[in-house]
Amino acid sequence: MDVEGIIERAGGAVELAKRLGVARTTVLDWRRDGMVPGARIAQIADEFDIPAAELARITYPPRGSGKAA
Repeated sequence: MDVEGIIERAGGAVELAKRLGVARTTVLDWRRDGMVPGARIAQIADEFDIPAAELARITYPPRGSGKAA
């Protein structure tokens, strides 16, 4: 599952933002980057019944890891 797939599953960026309680622009940033903050993975997994392990590859690296976010 990738970020675009999650957005489609939610019915669009606006609907995903509403369901997660974030700004639409936040979701659009995730789309642009192709990544989601690790803190949102459990919420997305629960909301859309997706195993969290499937979402691990689209998670931003932790801050200070030396890798670009």
